[in-house]
Amino acid sequence: MNIRRSFMRHIIRSFTLIGALLAAAMIVAESEDSYAAQWGPSLNTEIPTLTVLDVEGNAKTVSDLAGEQGLVIFFVRSSDW
Repeated sequence: MNIRRSFMRHIIRSFTLIGALLAAAMIVAESEDSYAAQWGPSLNTEIPTLTVLDVEGNAKTVSDLAGEQGLVIFFVRSSDW
């Protein structure tokens, strides 16, 4: 009888631990989603009108720079802000 009771306690503790880990994973996933929603635009959104200077000093717009398949703009945050 003690072996059965000990085994059942072990099973209950294991399922409790698994449940707690799953709950923690869901909380972390929700916080990452809310963080992503606060920073940066959504995919496929229109960008504001931008004008940049090329190496020769000529003004270029996004439509000037976009090719046949579009344009990818990649921003990198510097480590020395």
